[in-house]
Formats: sequence, C-alpha cells, structure tokens
Amino acid sequence: MSWQKRKIQLRPLSIKSLIGCAGLILLTGCQSTGTDSNAASANKVSGSTSSGLVSTQLDEFFGQEARDQFLKQSIEALESQNTSEWQGIDSSNSAKWLIKVATPEVQSIEVHYPVEEAVDTEQTLTFVGLTHETTTALNLRTSPRQSSQKIGQLQKGEAFNVLAQASGKPWVLVEQEGDVRGYVHHDYIKPAGPKQDLIVSKVGIQKHLETEKETSVLAGSYVCRDLQYSFSRDEKVQFGEFTACQKQQGSWYIEEGSARIVKASN
Repeated sequence: MSWQKRKIQLRPLSIKSLIGCAGLILLTGCQSTGTDSNAASANKVSGSTSSGLVSTQLDEFFGQEARDQFLKQSIEALESQNTSEWQGIDSSNSAKWLIKVATPEVQSIEVHYPVEEAVDTEQTLTFVGLTHETTTALNLRTSPRQSSQKIGQLQKGEAFNVLAQASGKPWVLVEQEGDVRGYVHHDYIKPAGPKQDLIVSKVGIQKHLETEKETSVLAGSYVCRDLQYSFSRDEKVQFGEFTACQKQQGSWYIEEGSARIVKASN
C-alpha cells in the first residue's frame, strides 16, 4: 500500500463532504446541515477525553449492538485502501451513521527510551505500542536477525510491550517497565488480553519517557488517518471527526487532542 509520508496535522473539520444534499444519504434532510444560528457548536478535547467524547456521542444515538458495529466498521474503513463511504443503521431505533476516511498518512517520529547496551538503535522502525506475551521461552537479541548476539531471555507467557517492529522484518523491539531490552521474533508472540476497540485502545508509546536513566533515540513511523462521521436519528443530526493511528493490523486508537464534534439540530 502506498501511503503519503509527512508530518501528521489535524486539519480543520472538513464537514462539507458529509453534509451536502447529495451526500446526506443517511440523514434526515438537507435542512439539518446547520444554517440555523443555534444549530452548531464545536468541541475539541485532548487525551483520553477524546475517546470519551466520541463514546458519549455514540451512546446518544445508538444501542450497544449498533455502537459495536460502528466501531468495528470504523476499523474496517481505516484499514481499507480507499476513501469510500461506509454506512449503517441501528435496527432498534433507526438511527443511522455515515463514515468517510481520508488518505492514510505516515508520521515520522523520534522517541527517547533507555536501551540495553549493544541493542541496535539504527533500525528503521514501525511503532506499535501494544502489549503481547510470549508463546514460548524467547531469546532477546541485539539486532533483528537470528545470528545476532543473545542478551537475555523472556519466559513463556511473559508480558511485554511491543514498542516497534523492525520495518520489513519479522522482529519486534521489546520494552518492559520503560526499558528497551532487545529484539524477539514475531512468530513466537501473541497479543495479551482481549482485543480493544477504538474507544478503549490508548497510545502505547511515549515520545519523551520521563526517566533519570540515559536514553537513546529511536526513529521510525506510524500510520494515521482522519475519520469523519455523521449520526442521525429523527430530526437530530451530528457530525464529527477524529484522527486514528494504527498500532498494528486491526488495532487503532484515537490520537490525543484530535476529537472534534459539531452538533447540528433543527
């Protein structure tokens, strides 16, 4: 998949594509798009509150089954290779949603972590930030290759944070309690705990870890994508946008400070 590579920036809410008369295939009517002076208000929040805000709006429109379906469909849209519209309806109350995703963008970043001596920090990395556990005892290695030096071991069932994956290689960088310990092979690990949806999932990396230890710079990237949505039920219509970033296939989180909600009603 060919994705743009540049610094991610939350753009102003591009809501016209969702509220044009031709595009309102799910909403109650073009009169709901916000000409009323009392119709629109905007909120922008940060951190975990972003997820909380989106969650609150979902609860205002949808039952649990439809809410889960929206979140699942959002992941499908984020992982798709196009910018097609996605839609759905809550069979219990006829509330509807429309999803549209922007082109994926690759954000290049540097993070600072304490790193075990001899661990290769020059690899090109794709940041992940997702808790895994080993399926067997695994040797920690200095570099993402079988022939590299052994510098430690993880026990079977031991949990750790996959900080990043070596780009183009089946090796991941192990982080435990803030320290980068080395590389292990991806084939012998699995995600720990239940799969998390967009609302529950949180960022798993820190750009500047607070520590008194000496740190090393790790350079890499991760993919983010803007997602716009509209909700409608009866005469109530609402539009919003957030930026979601990928941890790994099937796992995304709402980026800190990205949630933006525009409320519109008759």
